[in-house]
Amino acid sequence: MGASYQRPAERAEAIAGVIAAESESIHRGGRLTPAAHQALVDADLFRVCGPTQVGGEECDLAGVSAVAEILGHADVSTGWLFVQANATVYNFGPRLDPATAAEIFPGPASVVAAGFPVGQARADVVDGGYRVSGRWDFASGSLHSDWFDARVVVYDRDERKTTRSGLFGLMSCLVPRDEVELIDTWDVTGMRGTGSGTYTVDNVFVPDRRIVPMWEMATQGSAGAFRIPALTFAHIAFAALTIGGASAALQWFVELAQAKTARQSRTPLQDQGTTQRVIGQSHAQLRAASAYRDWVVERLMAAAATEGGVSLDDRAEARLAVTSITETSLAVVETLYRVAGTTGIFQSSPLHRIFNDLHVMSQQLFARPFHYENVGRYLLGVEHDRSIM
Repeated sequence: MGASYQRPAERAEAIAGVIAAESESIHRGGRLTPAAHQALVDADLFRVCGPTQVGGEECDLAGVSAVAEILGHADVSTGWLFVQANATVYNFGPRLDPATAAEIFPGPASVVAAGFPVGQARADVVDGGYRVSGRWDFASGSLHSDWFDARVVVYDRDERKTTRSGLFGLMSCLVPRDEVELIDTWDVTGMRGTGSGTYTVDNVFVPDRRIVPMWEMATQGSAGAFRIPALTFAHIAFAALTIGGASAALQWFVELAQAKTARQSRTPLQDQGTTQRVIGQSHAQLRAASAYRDWVVERLMAAAATEGGVSLDDRAEARLAVTSITETSLAVVETLYRVAGTTGIFQSSPLHRIFNDLHVMSQQLFARPFHYENVGRYLLGVEHDRSIM
């Protein structure tokens, strides 16, 4: 790297003002604005977690977490799209052959959208590849993506293929945009700017070279940056994003308290004990969440650097951290929202957007409260679900 090289976090800081200025328009328009999208492309932030052979920087978990927090502070939807784009290049980049990887990720605007299958999504084995059909929801980034991850169950002569463990053979089939139909289903109150609509694929041929086992780990010989499970990697970054959003809400509230006197009161908001207590508690809660995030990031990175790699113990700790951090961030924003009064209820209010964004994030599978029970069962040594840790 040359002396002029800037780390991803430094580049994110440099464009944070542009993203923040576009936040309301991103929310109202339901997608990244041209200015916000161009800022991310110019800063080359869509592929920082990819391997160097596709223009990536093999950014580690600490680095991607830092960028997610910075962008989340500017606009939560934009931060989410940063994590989503990097989760896919992190997942696919090291596992595709070099020529195919270069085809999928040719430049700094390259993004793969990945949705969740609805109904029957299947791939039928044919000569040289598969015939793929299905429908996928929650496709964040679909409005600026060139490729789509069609996640399917594989059939061979109408028999579902299974892995050695007996599980269905789930595969990611990479399909170009011109063979995908987009459907606008993203009618939500929060995270509107992610444009997480629906896409369908109808009997499209996908060659073998563009098909990989879904969420398979990179090989043990891979660089340490790719030896953290992809879902764990992404979920830690999403948790960091909530800290950024909650920190922005707190900053907005402090500025409000310094300027506002409620109509029913003669006492400025900043002089009220409730306001002072809420600011102090919120600050402490977010500091604690940040420390928890840093601790689990350090643990995962250390484990990835060892021969044994990331263990189930490490994944359980990560799952607890993600759930707790998201819950803490949401609780902070909810408290600020209640104390801010009517100033925070308008669509133009950053607090209102963050309040809705974090509520939508909290409903995602990665941070649902049932993870406490599942990890608790694991810690007790009783039956638990390993697949969600």
